Amino acid sequence: MEHDVFISYSNKNKQTADAICHVLEQHNIKCWIAHRDISIGEKYGNVIEQAICSCKVFIIIFSKESSQAPWVESELNIAFTDRRVIMPFRIDSTKLEGEMRLMLNNKHWIEAYPNPEERFAELVAAVARQVGIKITPSASSLPNDDFPFNRKQPLPAEEKEKQKTQQKTCPNPACKRTGLSAEAVYCPYCSAKLTDPGCDLVNFTEIVNDVCFDMVVVEGGTFIMGSNNGDEDEKPIHKVTLDNFYIGQYPVTQKLWQIVTGSNPSYFKGDHLPVEKISWDDTQEFIEKLNLKTGKSYRLPTEAEWDYAARGGNQSRGYTYSGSNSIDDVAWYDGNSGLKTHPVGQKQANELGLYDMSGNVCEWCNDWFASDYYANSPEFNPKGPATGGRRVFRGGSCLSIPRRCHSSNRYYYYPIYHFDLRGFRLAFIP
Repeated sequence: MEHDVFISYSNKNKQTADAICHVLEQHNIKCWIAHRDISIGEKYGNVIEQAICSCKVFIIIFSKESSQAPWVESELNIAFTDRRVIMPFRIDSTKLEGEMRLMLNNKHWIEAYPNPEERFAELVAAVARQVGIKITPSASSLPNDDFPFNRKQPLPAEEKEKQKTQQKTCPNPACKRTGLSAEAVYCPYCSAKLTDPGCDLVNFTEIVNDVCFDMVVVEGGTFIMGSNNGDEDEKPIHKVTLDNFYIGQYPVTQKLWQIVTGSNPSYFKGDHLPVEKISWDDTQEFIEKLNLKTGKSYRLPTEAEWDYAARGGNQSRGYTYSGSNSIDDVAWYDGNSGLKTHPVGQKQANELGLYDMSGNVCEWCNDWFASDYYANSPEFNPKGPATGGRRVFRGGSCLSIPRRCHSSNRYYYYPIYHFDLRGFRLAFIP
């Protein structure tokens, strides 16, 4: 059966799963749901895995029951490993724990309460956007009789007026819809998480020809760049202050590179492996083509932005590596990689929810390199020397020894040369 959406649920949440399936299929979004779509005699495990790996969106109905159901965790693990778009729909107050927390902590959640009608419309709109179907989000599409939540009672006139004055605007630079409900947690048009008025940046997902990549907000701040315990080019330590910016949650994958450029130069091949064996000049050609497709102004991060993000930004806990003092928690390096790259996002994220900043592939930055730049760097938003002969790249690779995976470690090379295990991640300021 061809389908767009896989719905994962516990047996006690079957009614909710049926309601979601009913609404989505009213909008011509084809769903796969186990109790309906597994035929008698089929091998359950094989059919489930195939259905998950062929869907565009994986919806997990998160509840106390599903958090304790081993098959739900198993289905989630398949979707996470295969890099499906995961949309958690929480129907009670159960908190994330264990392996599920690692897989779901940085996803865009949709909470069923306190206004289930509106949240249901948000879920439908978010799924429709991911599968490429245009709809007008509306609570009127909800089933009238079997919807598993109580309808919200009409508000008094004074409460309605209060909500009107607290309406939100979507801070996603790709959306910016206005007049959204003060109670809304996610934008019903793009699924971006809404924040209090005045906050102008939120994480968002970009879609290019059905390939998604996630951009994470890094709130500006001041930090100490460099290290007194590293190589000479990591000295002197100096204070740097940065404005807000976005950075890619993962290194650019081969699948995204191929969609944008039509080629794949990588030595180790795989859709969800980081693209590598690319020069700095190659990254500029890719970014130029990507910007034409998206209408945005993506670029490489500056070295200071990369360093600040790797350390955890204003949430930094001072780890040696990006996200931990234990390199095995956060990085593929020479001691655990098998001397090859691995799919992005398999190790633990850092404090900002960023993956693979200490290993897997090294990452090009925008800056020219100069050995004395740290001694002369401006404090505010440094962008590197104006000219030079070599460009900076940062982070360790799957062939690096632990000392070369420290967040402060620096590399540099000529921008025209291709090297195995050189990749990159995107940055963006709206």
